[in-house]
Amino acid sequence: MEAHLKEDILMESSRCGNKILVTDELPDGQMLDQWEPVSPDSLNTLLEVYHELQAEGYLVHYERLPVTDEKSPNETDFDALFSKICQAADNNTEIVFNCQMGSGLTTTGMVIATLVYYKRIGASDRRFPRNNSSGRIFNDGEKSTINLPPSVYDLRCGEYAVVRSLVRVLQGGVEGKRLVDQVIDKCGSVQNLRVTIAVYHDRISRRLIGHHLDEKKIDASLTSFVEYLERYYFLICFTVYLHSEGDFLQSGSLSHVSVSFTDWMRARPELYSILLRYPSAVAEPENLFTRVIIFFKKKT
Repeated sequence: MEAHLKEDILMESSRCGNKILVTDELPDGQMLDQWEPVSPDSLNTLLEVYHELQAEGYLVHYERLPVTDEKSPNETDFDALFSKICQAADNNTEIVFNCQMGSGLTTTGMVIATLVYYKRIGASDRRFPRNNSSGRIFNDGEKSTINLPPSVYDLRCGEYAVVRSLVRVLQGGVEGKRLVDQVIDKCGSVQNLRVTIAVYHDRISRRLIGHHLDEKKIDASLTSFVEYLERYYFLICFTVYLHSEGDFLQSGSLSHVSVSFTDWMRARPELYSILLRYPSAVAEPENLFTRVIIFFKKKT
């Protein structure tokens, strides 16, 4: 992908006097177009930059994990990232993440890496009950629902109906959510996932209540709300998975875990049933999703 982009840039510059038009953002937020000179010697992909650093003796390694921006990483994405993190030499290895904007997926990567680090040093184990029940499904949990409307404070704490049902069904879910929340706050200097979800929820509610019925804006906000909420849901699941299957991390072994997160999730179809039971995972407080559906039906 990077090599193709480099080829495209060089091809475009050859048609424009060895220059390309780039857009820069000024400190005051204004956008400025300007022509930048480009030559094969001055243009490197990120992979090429890392190869040059390695040639100079720096102990760096580069990995690229393609995940669509603003989308929730799926189970295989979690597995791929977990595998790369496990290859870190020791607990002192520094891991740097960056996505398109350096916020959403970057923060998610930081959260996952921190969860793995806590498991490695045994810090997360103290938060779970001292038994082997984490990761099991409560027999009656799948049928349980919580219909109490959460407050604004509850939303900032991630207390959505779909999350409440998850922690009731999944043994260790309460402890997993508590640990995820702590790590999200720790890594939230750029973006706090729970706050972001609440912001999108509030944005949709305000537009509906205030009758700012812009179909495209509501649809965009709803899509982002669903994607971020699903990301939060899977982070909680991954934390419980890590506690139940990640003991090998504490042995210093670099071998892979015996059960992947993908297989772990598939062995617990109840966790998918929770998502499917809530339309688009957002049959949420104050009937937000229902109000959006009614709005679109009135439009048609």
